[in-house]
Amino acid sequence: MTDTHLLAQLAEQRTHVLEAVSGLTETAMSRALTPSGWTMTLLLDHLAFDVESFWISAVLGGDPTAIAALHDGWASEPLTGADAIRVYKEEITRSTEVLAQSDVNAPPRWRPASGCRYRSNR
Repeated sequence: MTDTHLLAQLAEQRTHVLEAVSGLTETAMSRALTPSGWTMTLLLDHLAFDVESFWISAVLGGDPTAIAALHDGWASEPLTGADAIRVYKEEITRSTEVLAQSDVNAPPRWRPASGCRYRSNR
């Protein structure tokens, strides 16, 4: 798989997620649909903070802005549906910029200290 193909697939998956939540009401965004209690807002929170910001921007890209703003999405305060979508889009924008300046075949540029949970800045 080429880098171009990999990045295109990532963009497609991001679009798929955003299309899935487009037009949902606040009630629908905050309704638990699984036995785990996950909601669409919690899913977006996880994708924004744990995937886009932590793994892509911080670990893969070594982006100092992302590293300084790390937030544990698993311990996040609940967001409204609109805020979750907005934050996810913001993190997509940042990680896309980081990926554009990164060699996706290179080793990670940053790793958290051993045993360290990332801190919450929210």
